[in-house]
Amino acid sequence: MKMREFLLWTAVCCLVLLPLCVGGKRVVFMPSPFTSHTNYHTNVARTLARQGHEVWLTMPDYIVNRRVLDTTNLTVIEYQTLINFEEIMTAAFAGNYFKGLSEDFGVIMSIGLQFCDTLLTNASFFQKVKELRPDLFVFDNLRFMKMMTIISYRLGVPFAFLGITFDPCDQRIPIQPCNIPVPFFSYNHHMSFLQRVLSTVIHVYVSVVDGFSYKDAVSRYAPEMPFLTIDMLVARAEIWLVDTDHILDYPRPSMPNVKLIGGTATGPGKPLPPQFKSFMDDAKEGVVIVSFGSYVLSLPEAITQKIISVLQNLPFKSIFRCNISSPNSKKILTSSWIPQNDLLAHLNTRVFFSHCGSNGQYEALFHAVPVVCTPLFLDQFYNAERMRVKGMAETVDLNTVSTHELHSTILKVATNTSYKQAITKASELFKIEFGVPVEKAAYWLDHVMKYGGRHLRSSEDQKCIQNMKMREFLLWTAVCCLVLLPLCVGGKRVVFMPSPFTSHINYHTNVARTLARQGHEVWLTMPDYIVNRRVLDTTNLTVIEYKTLKNFEEIMTAAFPGNYFKGLSDDFSVIMSIGLQFCDTLLTNASFFQKVKELRPDLFVFDNLRFMKMMTIISYRLGVPFAFLGITFDPCDQRIPIQPCNIPVPFFSYNHHMSFLQRVLSTVIHVFSSVVDGFSYKDAVSRYAPEMPFLTIDMLVARAEIWLVDTDHILDYPRPSMPNVKLIGGTATGPGKPLPPQFKSFMDDTKEGVVIVSFGTYVLSPPEAITQKIISVLQNLPFKSIFRCNISSPNSKKILTSSWIPQNDLLAHPNTRVFFSHCGSNGQYEALFHAVPVVCTPLFLDQFYNAERMRVKGMAETVDLNTVSTHELHSTILKVATNTSYKQAITKASELFKIEFGVPVEKAAYWLDHRTKVHIKHEDETTPALESCVLPRVAAPVRVGYSHHMSFLQRVLSTVIHVFSSVVDVFSYKDAVSRYAPEMPFLTIDMLVARAEIWLVTADHILDYPRPSMPNVKLIGGTATGPGKPLPTQFKSFMDDAKEGVVIVSLDNYALSLPEAITQKIISVLQDLPFKSIFLSNISSPNSKKILTSSWIPQNDLLAHHNTRVFVSHCGYDGQYEALFHAVPVVCTPLVADQFYNAERMREKGMAETVDLNTVSTHELHSTILKVATNTSYKQAITKASELFKIEFGVPVEKAAYWLDHVMKYGGSHLRSSGHEVPFLQFSCWDVYSFLLACVLLILMISVCSVYVAFIFCRSKSKAKTE
Repeated sequence: MKMREFLLWTAVCCLVLLPLCVGGKRVVFMPSPFTSHTNYHTNVARTLARQGHEVWLTMPDYIVNRRVLDTTNLTVIEYQTLINFEEIMTAAFAGNYFKGLSEDFGVIMSIGLQFCDTLLTNASFFQKVKELRPDLFVFDNLRFMKMMTIISYRLGVPFAFLGITFDPCDQRIPIQPCNIPVPFFSYNHHMSFLQRVLSTVIHVYVSVVDGFSYKDAVSRYAPEMPFLTIDMLVARAEIWLVDTDHILDYPRPSMPNVKLIGGTATGPGKPLPPQFKSFMDDAKEGVVIVSFGSYVLSLPEAITQKIISVLQNLPFKSIFRCNISSPNSKKILTSSWIPQNDLLAHLNTRVFFSHCGSNGQYEALFHAVPVVCTPLFLDQFYNAERMRVKGMAETVDLNTVSTHELHSTILKVATNTSYKQAITKASELFKIEFGVPVEKAAYWLDHVMKYGGRHLRSSEDQKCIQNMKMREFLLWTAVCCLVLLPLCVGGKRVVFMPSPFTSHINYHTNVARTLARQGHEVWLTMPDYIVNRRVLDTTNLTVIEYKTLKNFEEIMTAAFPGNYFKGLSDDFSVIMSIGLQFCDTLLTNASFFQKVKELRPDLFVFDNLRFMKMMTIISYRLGVPFAFLGITFDPCDQRIPIQPCNIPVPFFSYNHHMSFLQRVLSTVIHVFSSVVDGFSYKDAVSRYAPEMPFLTIDMLVARAEIWLVDTDHILDYPRPSMPNVKLIGGTATGPGKPLPPQFKSFMDDTKEGVVIVSFGTYVLSPPEAITQKIISVLQNLPFKSIFRCNISSPNSKKILTSSWIPQNDLLAHPNTRVFFSHCGSNGQYEALFHAVPVVCTPLFLDQFYNAERMRVKGMAETVDLNTVSTHELHSTILKVATNTSYKQAITKASELFKIEFGVPVEKAAYWLDHRTKVHIKHEDETTPALESCVLPRVAAPVRVGYSHHMSFLQRVLSTVIHVFSSVVDVFSYKDAVSRYAPEMPFLTIDMLVARAEIWLVTADHILDYPRPSMPNVKLIGGTATGPGKPLPTQFKSFMDDAKEGVVIVSLDNYALSLPEAITQKIISVLQDLPFKSIFLSNISSPNSKKILTSSWIPQNDLLAHHNTRVFVSHCGYDGQYEALFHAVPVVCTPLVADQFYNAERMREKGMAETVDLNTVSTHELHSTILKVATNTSYKQAITKASELFKIEFGVPVEKAAYWLDHVMKYGGSHLRSSGHEVPFLQFSCWDVYSFLLACVLLILMISVCSVYVAFIFCRSKSKAKTE
């Protein structure tokens, strides 16, 4: 072939094939083995797949077989389990729901550890995942799932966490557990002393249990790998995607790689099925949606009748999700399945009567439907309480509430506009910030994959391309095809691994589909029992089905049904137990691992349920990065210091105003959970990845590229996080889709409004008494109702009942008045998104917390279906439907949500594609947890040249400086207010400062070290920098002629009066350099053609010039950002104040070298400048950082203006912590710590006294005997 033709053919090959080689990453999602958690991961996995990644989703066989999740575009990696972890968990709870028994929290952890053991010892599963060659694992962030990071460790693959939980300790963030409500109790952010003590005790206990649970996990499951603790593994997580938010939840600290993605299962309502549509459309008076989740479909008879009775007497129609027949199908529609999100989206939905599960509460929030909460177990009490505190809901106990009280509560939530206003405002805020949460989750996963795994890791493997000698045309063509065509997948290869629960798989599916639409190859792992149900849309996804001997979802639902409406506490241990069993099933499934391995994923996306942390072991074994996507986020996973006594526990109906006892309980639960996790995961890596160096699950989890959390700070309470934690609030919600005919006609015809009643997919058959109570109330409401339940409607024209409802689409309908919901995560975000006030009836888990935070924010009212009377329920729904305050509150929140979050699932996909950011990494992944728990140690003092790797003495000095500064501040400002504003009530300066609407900080987490912050702290980078302007003539001609390059020397105003010796030293060096120079100085240049001196220079514009090679600077604030913006390496010569700190952080990140002008010799200074100018590593480091900076911050001054405009329009209360409302000693948890210490000392004293008395008694008896 002629050379010209050959070259032409080569050019054509390159033009045609190379543009396609954007190479989607390969991601493996490993959710915990529960349908809801698998659903989270499925949503995100599908979204990633749509973005062009290859995505696999691990799933136990019992979920795959049910075929309830949409795994389109995902490849499901099915793993078989000998037990159905979901059935085990639900079976453990069954006897407690409505009997007032305490939950056996240990069951959850036990199940989780069993699951992790099953999966980590499953050689075929590991091999299957290994053969996929993933680029990222995404693990569930449930506590026991930390052990799954062993897989990631064994494979050397980065990982992320995705789920509903996040513990700051995993990121080495010191926390104060007494300030964080325990998610299992109905505490809010205003906890009493005893509550704060209990929170602290639980936090300590859990931490201890975790330590024992995971202590030898890596050596057990990865004996071939160097030993690491699970904590150290978890800390390596690239990113944490947490299915929560700071709008519904309370604000708390986190690191930049913790992304809140609140409510991934919620989103715009889809078209309702005909039966629901016609029912909703006809309910002009409004509809109360009654749903207690998919685990509670058969309520005790008395409670069912209580609900039916109330619904019949309500002036609204009702949709009741249960297994009973409706006594009046025209007024009360019962169904074993309802499209909850779509019903809440309907404009006729007035109230959501819900157990306040994670999904439900977010669906209600998304669609701005006030809630009547009746929490049943786990975090539902916490969810309900935070909704109640925020004025979005009211809470009732179905065991004790009378018919009259329940009726009144529903009527109150439906008619009192304050609930609607509160949840509407929160919904607006949620949509502003989170948009469609599942899109945000996919956005963040896409983000971390696009930029590699450097959110938490400073280096990544580089693939070498072997050059081949080509002798003839056909060989060249073959090589082009073999090398390029396999890469032409249009994106990365992503595997989503949600927990094996429908709702969680739904979260992941939504995000996975979004990623797939963006050109990525996406696989979604799913258990067979969910695959068989075929309830999830897996378009564009490839489902990896795994078989399990147990249906984890059934096990869990079996554990809960008996408790929902009997006043029993939840058996929390069931969840962890099921989760660990699921992880064990998947991690020991060799065929599943091999299947995942063969996919060669670029990223795994795991559910972030606690037990799903163990799934990171798959990522570890394959050496693939991973992300987390889910509804939870634990700051401990990012080593974030938190105060658990100030953060409500998601499993209780606590809000941010917790009592002392609530704060104590939150602390105790936090400690307890940490301890349990430690024991659960202690040997997970060694057990499931014995060939890998030992790491703890915590260490694996900490390697997550990014955390996409299905929450927000509009519906939730603000809390601190790290930069790699992205809130994507409500990924399952979004704009409503066309309703199915039966629902559309019902909703369209209902001019008076519709109440959507849905208690989630697990509660289709409430007890007969409760069902009848709800039906009774719905029949008496002046609205129509859509009731998701299995019963027939007693009045089909007034109450449309259905076992399935398009909840999001119903909530999106303009006739929806109230969402009567259990306040699950999806439901609350759907309600928020569509600004539908909610009547919350939380049933279990986080639903109580969801309901409470909606109630507190004025978007909902909460009722307890067990205790509420028909009259009270009727009144509550009517109140929420008619009182405009509820609608106004949730409408405003909805606007804010949409502004701040946009389309959350898109953001999740973006961040998954962006996983190489080192700037959002908290550099504490290898720091012992004991070191990271000290608050002042988080950041180095800015006045000294310390890096984030401080020695012990440096850490001591940092602490001393911190304490000293605090004391000085107290004395300096102690009487400032009384001195300068004597006419005003006395406040301390600290209390005034804490009221700031927003903090615009000219810093970033790219140049600086990531540190936890609250949602109202906005990093805006260097506001003094920006694109270069045209240079003045003298500078322009000098720069343009300097083809060899120019060194810019500027020491700011200090340079105008430098000592003669130093000035001559600099001039001498510049004359000997092979570059031209511009020197900011008052002296005359000895050689004006080579060195241009001036008393003023346009520094930013000079740095923007393409001929600039090096910037010699004192490393002042503006100068460092100008160098970063224009990607110019720096030689730092710090002189005063924070310049030493600035210089050190640039040096450590490979962008600069540092010298001391007082001591450096002429030769050393010359060598240093030459080294920085010619060694390409400096240019590469600062160029990459510059690209990241521009992506995240754009033009910083515009970002600052945006946030100021935002707080002027919406205020900043939704971003601000409530810490300013409590005394400093209480906020710092000293009251709780003092109480706990006193308890310990008292026990010790009693023990000593008892021993002493026994000794005296024995001695006297012996003496008497002798005599």
